[in-house]
Amino acid sequence: MEKSFEGFSVGAEEKKMGLRGSSTTQLMLDNVKVPVENLLGEPGKGHKIAFNVLNVGRLKVATQALGMSKRAFTEAASYATMRKQFGKAIGEFGAIREKLADMTAAIFASETVIYRVAGLLDSRLALLDHSGSDYYERYQKAIEEYAAECAIAKVFCTEQLDMVVDEAVQIYGGYGYIAEYPVERYYRDARIQRIFEGTNEINRILIPTMLFRKADNGGSHSGNWWTRRGTAPPLKPHTRGNLPLPPPRLPG
Repeated sequence: MEKSFEGFSVGAEEKKMGLRGSSTTQLMLDNVKVPVENLLGEPGKGHKIAFNVLNVGRLKVATQALGMSKRAFTEAASYATMRKQFGKAIGEFGAIREKLADMTAAIFASETVIYRVAGLLDSRLALLDHSGSDYYERYQKAIEEYAAECAIAKVFCTEQLDMVVDEAVQIYGGYGYIAEYPVERYYRDARIQRIFEGTNEINRILIPTMLFRKADNGGSHSGNWWTRRGTAPPLKPHTRGNLPLPPPRLPG
């Protein structure tokens, strides 16, 4: 759709809590007529494209949250080495060290989740044959197989971000509440991440829904983490002479 189409108009810029460097407006459609040749995809199937955009978008939001967490941590850790109280840097106090440790663990875990999901998607898409007119349909289905993992990454990483930026403000103390200091902005920018690409509440509904669907279908792909144990071949009993030995225990 082109901006020049009759009936299309752009609303005023929204005044947002955070992400003030981005443009956010309403796009208003009033009986807009779109030419047939401008159709993307097939009639009546646009929702499938939209849902897959959300799936990939959730992983991207998780990645964005990770980057924000790293930046907030860097600022907080740097400040903790410079800010002095009672004759020494506040980073030498146990309470601040504990906060930095928790922030580090959250960042490490978030990065691990993101690489895990990205690796699953890459491995699955690498198996696709790029030839044939139905390639994009198969591409969409391949991504949909990991809708739950993308939702998990989005929920986990955005909530870890909230913890990290909150602790960053706490380390800064009163200065963290002042706009001249960077963590004040990070705190505001972080809040939208739990709303983007489906709220975390909606994603928490999606995750078990997709898991149960996979269970009912027996798992559509062996790479899904919840089907691996169920699809593993049965272990054969080990023997030592005539005495049967129990099979080795599976981890977890």
